[in-house]
Amino acid sequence: MNSRRFKLAAIAAGVLALAAGAALWTGLWQAVPSAYAQDVHDDHDDAGHDHAAHEDEDHAVHDGDGHVDDAHDEGHGGLHADDATGDADGHDDHAGHDDHEGHAEALAVRLTPEQMERFGIRLATAAPGRIGRQIRLPGEIVINADRSAHVVPPAGGIARDVSVKVGDVVEAGQPLVSIESADLSRAKTAFLSKRTELECCAVTLTRTEALHAGAEQLLEALATSPSLEALRALELPAMGERHAAVIAAYADLVLAEADYEREKQLVAGAASSQAEYQTATNAYKRATAAFIAAREALAFETQQALLEARQARQVLELELAAAAQELRILGLTESEIDAMANPSSRHAGGHECDDPNCADCEDHVADQTANHDHHESRLGLYALRAPFAGVVVEKHVALGEQLSGEESVFTIADLGSVWVDVNVYQKDLPFVRAGQPVRIVVGEGIPPAEATIAFVSPIVDSETRTATARIVLNNPTGVYRPGLFVTAEIDVAASSAAVVIPKAAVLRIAEEDVVFVPGDEGFVAQPVRLGRASRTHVEILEGLQGGQSYVAVGAFKLKAEIVTSGLGAHAGHGH
Repeated sequence: MNSRRFKLAAIAAGVLALAAGAALWTGLWQAVPSAYAQDVHDDHDDAGHDHAAHEDEDHAVHDGDGHVDDAHDEGHGGLHADDATGDADGHDDHAGHDDHEGHAEALAVRLTPEQMERFGIRLATAAPGRIGRQIRLPGEIVINADRSAHVVPPAGGIARDVSVKVGDVVEAGQPLVSIESADLSRAKTAFLSKRTELECCAVTLTRTEALHAGAEQLLEALATSPSLEALRALELPAMGERHAAVIAAYADLVLAEADYEREKQLVAGAASSQAEYQTATNAYKRATAAFIAAREALAFETQQALLEARQARQVLELELAAAAQELRILGLTESEIDAMANPSSRHAGGHECDDPNCADCEDHVADQTANHDHHESRLGLYALRAPFAGVVVEKHVALGEQLSGEESVFTIADLGSVWVDVNVYQKDLPFVRAGQPVRIVVGEGIPPAEATIAFVSPIVDSETRTATARIVLNNPTGVYRPGLFVTAEIDVAASSAAVVIPKAAVLRIAEEDVVFVPGDEGFVAQPVRLGRASRTHVEILEGLQGGQSYVAVGAFKLKAEIVTSGLGAHAGHGH
């Protein structure tokens, strides 16, 4: 019993002691100055601040009296910021975080002209301008179809040697794969046949031209009625049967004419009969007719033979040209066709040496001849070549594969130029047109590109309900890869505004948009109200008047100086 009373007494004593301690603590707390309680409240507010939203600003440092410590001004190249002082009670002028109105007006920075030049501070005059509404549209980088090609074999055959793989950079005319084709073999045979016929025709034409020239020379000589001795002395080119017939007819004419003249004189002197004279006259007339006929036949036949020979050559030249064109269609180059047409040039190879005893020359000629013989033994072998310089992006051929000549075996693209296909929504179509400037934003690590819309599709896709706006983008370094998604920024529907300034001139301080303007105290952060904005400029509705000077370049430097010089916790925290 006594033990139980003792325990109850101890508990009661403890309760009384706790009550007395609580009363003492309350009294002490009430005795704390209100300024200390205000500082605790301020510290609590600052501790709960979201500093992640102000990554680009430093924090101001306060001294023990609640004033902003401006000792940090030293070492800033002589830049001085106006002090933000507390009130008479030692409280910060900006106490109470709920009321920030007017914070920015007190922020100012003084600069000398030399400091302005060193820090790149540039002033401009507020003036009217035009603000365009900006739309952002999704798009994708794709291969420039105008600079890509599906390489199809001109003739089917068997792939004998594949020279490239996906990703290889190729030059124009570079061999991609060697193909052996029966169609090409037949085409080469036809070409060589026509070439041989043309060579034979050329010999015939040369002979015909010589006969024609000899006939003309003979006929010109006969027109002067030469003596038989003079005719024999003529040096005529190769003669044909018609030439001999003309000369024989002329000889007969000369003899008949001599008999006729003799009989004519004899008849006149009554030394011959009239019958003999008549016989000589008839013989002379027949000889004249025979000569004229032989002469005309020679002129006609030699001229006809020359025309036929020339026509035959023209026909063979056309047939040879057609055979050569067939070879071009099948993939042969001009040099390869020329080598077939001129066999003597096929061993040239660019090796020059004047020493007839040079062993290296003998080996070179032997190698060239061996290569030529190997090539000629496989007339159907040809190289499928790159149509232009680019990158191999697809490959559909393997060694020994039978190719049909109708399907693509390589896809080559010139990635020095790519397309950007942008999806334009129906509501934006009235504002997007060819010729508009556009900014292409790709993403992390890839610089944006400035370009111009080249084409807007006249058809809206039935599924996506969008039209395609196409931009041709230069890509010399290959950084814009086909398949990347992009965002196209387009300024549309521009309209006038009373005051328009660059976006870079507007900063955010103390939860206000400000523009630095020159004043009596230096450059003052003037609060402004913003209106419409484009990608580069913004409209000012209030706070900056037309004709007023402002800092157009270097405003961020002034803000940084304000923050780092400690002009107040609010400035440091970006309120």
